[in-house]
Amino acid sequence: MATLSRNGIYWLITISCISFAQMPSAKITMPAGQKMSLVKEDSLFITLKDSRGKEVTIAKKPKRVLPLYTSYLNVWYECGGKAIGRPTTEAALVPEEALPLPTIGHVTSPNLEKVISLKPDLILLRYGFAGHTRLAPMLEKMNIPFISLTYENFHDYITVVDIFTRLTGREDIRTDSLPKIKRNVQRIIESAHSKSKPKVLILFGSAMGVVVKLPGSLVGSMVDELGGKNIASDAKLTSDEMQIFSMERVVERDPEVILVQTMGLPKMVKKKIQKDIASSPAWKTISAVKNNRVHYLPVNGFLYKPNKRFPKSYEYLQKLLYPESG
Repeated sequence: MATLSRNGIYWLITISCISFAQMPSAKITMPAGQKMSLVKEDSLFITLKDSRGKEVTIAKKPKRVLPLYTSYLNVWYECGGKAIGRPTTEAALVPEEALPLPTIGHVTSPNLEKVISLKPDLILLRYGFAGHTRLAPMLEKMNIPFISLTYENFHDYITVVDIFTRLTGREDIRTDSLPKIKRNVQRIIESAHSKSKPKVLILFGSAMGVVVKLPGSLVGSMVDELGGKNIASDAKLTSDEMQIFSMERVVERDPEVILVQTMGLPKMVKKKIQKDIASSPAWKTISAVKNNRVHYLPVNGFLYKPNKRFPKSYEYLQKLLYPESG
């Protein structure tokens, strides 16, 4: 058995009790954190409860904002903000305006000296990232305002946009653009409810291994809203250990669709999955495999948050789950 962090997002997938996810679970999972929420607002400040469960007060219309997570950089720009720097990532889309900005190190391990040198008046941290968590107490000592937040699904996105637009003063985005995105997503969800409910297995593959994603994840939540039945939805997990999800269990539950998220180099990850999993004779008996319904999802929109493109991501998944709808 392997140790699991408290959010319980992953099961390790194994064959004959040999795990494909060989790295320690602390590196492939992160604490779920609390949902960010607005506490109070006046003309100059907002007070919010961040994902640490702490109340923080932030001055409106900050001038020197530094997002240390690329998805937050993107959504900050979508909310009418500007940044003074950005992290580096391998494949995530970056707003064109932000491309020339100075970089402060990789998204998972920002360089504190570079961060401080930019003299930010607000930093956006990814709650649960070890490299970001280490920065938090140092930023507090230096009295540099920051928000530590988690953003996993569309409902989190709505909250993030609500708070970010209050900071940027872009009420028009909150009251006009955001409702349009919500309506488009809801339309896609409602159109799927009259269709058959396929059984779905969601895999997350990296160079280090393959894990199974649960309904609370980005793709898991979209599949659930679209009516798909996640075959791992009844995982019984504790903070101390995880239940092994075996190939035997996959065969037993026989998913009709398999969705694969990849991190790192997609071709390398696909090759690893084919070597580690697809080489099993049992794999070939699964309905999704027999019917050629194993789909590798694009990183932008499914690994990296789609933000305002959420309707496109929902529509993309709907077509994979319900190809008969055209």
